[in-house]
Amino acid sequence: MWSFLSSKIKELKYGRFLAQILEHPEGGPLRKIVVENIGILIYGDTEAVKDTWYTAVINTVHIMHSLCKFKGIEGWMDAKDIIIWFKIVGKNLEAYQRANTLSLELRLAAEQASEQLMVVFTKFLEHHPTDLDTLFSLVESVANDGFRQIHPLFTYIYHHIICNESIEYQKTIVLHSLEVYAGKGASQKTKTFLLHNIVNPIVAMDVMRMSKEGSPKNSRLMDKTIIKSIHTKIWKVGFGDPNDDLGIDHTRLEALQLTATLVKYHYSVLQDVRMDIIKFGWAQTRLEDVINKYAAYVVTGYCIAHYETPANIVQRVYHSLLKTHQDAGQALVTQALELIATTFPNKCNADDPNSVWAVTPHRILTEERQHVQQMTTVFSFLVKHADFFYKYRDKFIILIVKSLRAIAPLPNCSGQSKKLVLRLMTLVWQWEQQRVKGKQMLTLEEQNFENSGGQLIISSSLSVINSSLADMFEYEIPDWARAEMVTYLLEFIVSLRRPSPPLPANAEVATASLPPSAEMINSMSMLHSLLHPQYWGGVDTDLSKIIEILLAGDPTDNKWVDSMMNILQVVRVIADVKPHILKSMPLLEKLLEMSKKSDNSEICSCLYDEADIIGLKMKSLRSRGIEC
Repeated sequence: MWSFLSSKIKELKYGRFLAQILEHPEGGPLRKIVVENIGILIYGDTEAVKDTWYTAVINTVHIMHSLCKFKGIEGWMDAKDIIIWFKIVGKNLEAYQRANTLSLELRLAAEQASEQLMVVFTKFLEHHPTDLDTLFSLVESVANDGFRQIHPLFTYIYHHIICNESIEYQKTIVLHSLEVYAGKGASQKTKTFLLHNIVNPIVAMDVMRMSKEGSPKNSRLMDKTIIKSIHTKIWKVGFGDPNDDLGIDHTRLEALQLTATLVKYHYSVLQDVRMDIIKFGWAQTRLEDVINKYAAYVVTGYCIAHYETPANIVQRVYHSLLKTHQDAGQALVTQALELIATTFPNKCNADDPNSVWAVTPHRILTEERQHVQQMTTVFSFLVKHADFFYKYRDKFIILIVKSLRAIAPLPNCSGQSKKLVLRLMTLVWQWEQQRVKGKQMLTLEEQNFENSGGQLIISSSLSVINSSLADMFEYEIPDWARAEMVTYLLEFIVSLRRPSPPLPANAEVATASLPPSAEMINSMSMLHSLLHPQYWGGVDTDLSKIIEILLAGDPTDNKWVDSMMNILQVVRVIADVKPHILKSMPLLEKLLEMSKKSDNSEICSCLYDEADIIGLKMKSLRSRGIEC
């Protein structure tokens, strides 16, 4: 059989037939014969025409792929010239496929052969795990499009390199990767592949291993040799001219990722080289590429969080990040800002009203009031650090109130804009809560002081009453700003759409609406709390403009129905705090009369049924009207 089929190796059907026989469990004798005569397959007729010769190559790959599935016949793998031959013909076959010069009947078989050939290579590497020259030669070919980047190679890298239990083997791989990275002959594609698929995953796996072992600060991988190699080949030399090589942006990003991981998890080991790391990260912040630029800021942020960093660098980084207005890389900007924010308690003087940490965002918001994306970055940062910026709230509250309509112009605005303005109004409400509670505590301390005959009684919350603390609680929002925010909040609530379940195909009448959204509940709760007498009880809640729009609207429009239900719930919430409102607004009476004539069951429910809107049982508007 072997004699017959080997003579037909240039015919696709016979080669495929032989490969299938070799895969059969009972094909052991034939597999041994093929292994002994591999030279016939490889060094056959090399002068055949192109399609005939590549048919023989494809068949040979199929046959070798079948042999790789069985143990005990790996002797052919000791002949390195066989793998070299496969690399040469494999690259040629790949080039013909990319150029679409193979005949039509060979293209599918060639596609299969490309994947099978990678399996053959990985089996060879499994048999020779210490043959790093072959491994990195294959990596270079794959990275530079000599072969396709397909899953058999990545599977091998993950299971046999990244998950390898030998720390020494991983060190050898990392050091060899860095040698190739620093070599003049390595292309940017090769460097990127090595960092992205080998070095960075090994470092990440080492972090996971440390976490599982319960020793987050003791890495067996990151020793002085590895650190020195990274230091001399990446951090100390940088990247040179950013325009001298194609694909350098990808390489730079992977190097920044490696640096960020090391500073985050191994900062104590890097103490001796921290200045070069800071210089490396700082140099990349001047790049034009947005993603790399902000990735460099993340690296700088980790350095600021873990090391003593020059104050001018910290302030410039802080200012540059807050000035960001591009959507691209926004997640990196947020990450870098959060890293810098962790240093606020150590770097900020709480008694300094003009701290750079507060003055910088205030200046940006003042200068960039027409740039919505710019304001979004700063406001998002303020919201995340409400407690820190509380003592500087006098610099921001007016800007927040004036910016609400610019960020989310009602009623037509994006969901993200609505979320941000709700978070900003919630921020103002949280600051007001802190102010009122703080004044109450100060008043209690003063009473304790007087009752003790001049001897201060130390409470659990405040030990010393000083002027700066009193000033912190003293600032109050002007009445016009309160009224403007409440007016916007009312319009915001009315503009919200109520979620409705999908209508079944056979249903004649729409089913009841779903429960109110989280935005609705939160905004209603905030309105109820703000109108409490100890907060903003004196603010005029004028609904006239909103009601006029609704009275002139189309009752058959679903949006009108949503707005009508929302304003009725708003009136119910306001009436719970200010019962007199039902008699103080003539237009409100017209709105209620119009609602009574509606045949919409949900609108009628708002009028006549009690409801639990914000965790409080509220009376119906009908009963409120009778009481008034």
